[in-house]
Parts: sequence; structure tokens; C-alpha cells
Amino acid sequence: MRGRLWCGLICLLLAGAYAQAAEPTVDYAREGKVHSGDPLKDIRQFELVIEDLSKYAQECGITEDSIRGAFMYPASSAKFSLGTLEAPTIYIRVSTIHLPQGICESNVEMDVQAHQKIPLPSSGRDVLATIILWHSGSMTMSYPAIHGQHVKGMIENKTKELITDWNLANK
Repeated sequence: MRGRLWCGLICLLLAGAYAQAAEPTVDYAREGKVHSGDPLKDIRQFELVIEDLSKYAQECGITEDSIRGAFMYPASSAKFSLGTLEAPTIYIRVSTIHLPQGICESNVEMDVQAHQKIPLPSSGRDVLATIILWHSGSMTMSYPAIHGQHVKGMIENKTKELITDWNLANK
């Protein structure tokens, strides 16, 4: 009994130390805690980039046009615009595999990225760095006949999340 008590106490202490060491994550949009340092603040234009799809994506009913349409449906009412040249990038990546059991699995990620030269501390030379200003990602599994619709719904929801976070940062 005494050994279990000590083991439980050590586990609690380690968990507490880990929780303090881990970087806290705050969902600013849902908690209404947008601050002046929000990375989406004052961005009025984005470039949309969709990563090239694998052959498995096509087998599972996912196309670049369906991804673009799923993004544009909610984005068409957003107060930011889409353009090119030096705007931060909304980068959509859909990684899909078609499992032998006849199931499709996709990882869907949407990032807002900026690129900037920064000095590399170890050498002092400048390197081009990708800065992630916003991120949302999740996975889905389904049969090929309905998988494209699942992915489309995920992209629409991620776009709505981005629009909400952008609106809160820019009110």
C-alpha cells in the first residue's frame, strides 16, 4: 500500500513538472483572448497554395478543384482577400493513403505561413525560414465513395476556423 502511495505521488509530481515545462496552448478564438501580438492581425491579403496530391487522393475522390472549392465556399464571405506576391500563404496539405482493406485515410492540414530571412545563430549567416502563423490539422478515415466529401467538410471547417480567428484578431 505504501509503495503504491509513493508511486502515485511521484507520478503526480512528474506530471505537474511536465505540465509546467510544456509550452501552454491557448485557443484564443474560443476563449476571446485575442491580443495585440496575434499573428493574424493586420494581414489583409493571403496567397492560397494547395500541395500536389498523391495518386491515392484521386482514388479516394479528392481533387485540387474540390479542395479549392471547399476553401473558397466559406472564404468568399471573409473580409480578407486572396492574391499573390509577398502575401502570407494559406497552405493546404492533404496526405492520403488507400489502405488494402479498401479504406481511405487522409491527414488534412491548413497553415498560414510567412517566409523571412533570419540570422542563424550558429553561423551568423542569413537563412530563409518558414514561420507558421496559424495551424489546424486532423485526420479522417472512410470508404472511397464518401471520402472526398469527408475531406471537403474538414477543409470547409478549417477555413471557418481560420476566418473566425482572423476576424477576432482584426476587430
